[in-house]
Amino acid sequence: MSQILLNHIQGLLNNLGRDIQSMSDAQTDNQQRLFDALDDISAHLLASQAILTALMAKTPVDHDEVKNWIVERTKQYNEGGSEKALALAEFLLTGKLPE
Repeated sequence: MSQILLNHIQGLLNNLGRDIQSMSDAQTDNQQRLFDALDDISAHLLASQAILTALMAKTPVDHDEVKNWIVERTKQYNEGGSEKALALAEFLLTGKLPE
């Protein structure tokens, strides 16, 4: 091959390397934003859980009413309602993890 063709190929490979690095950097930035958003959601959920727990300690809550509410709103996806939501409600209401 001629030197001109080799130089052209080398230039294309260098451009490809820069493009791949740019894509990698963008992916890293996007991933960090996603992790930050998940951290924010987790913090909000934990704060909400703390507030609910404090409120429920002072105000009685009908466990069956809570469970029925969840089942009614999630039965279209799962006949018995969302198992995760029911388990979380059980934990919030009793402080015990379901078996």
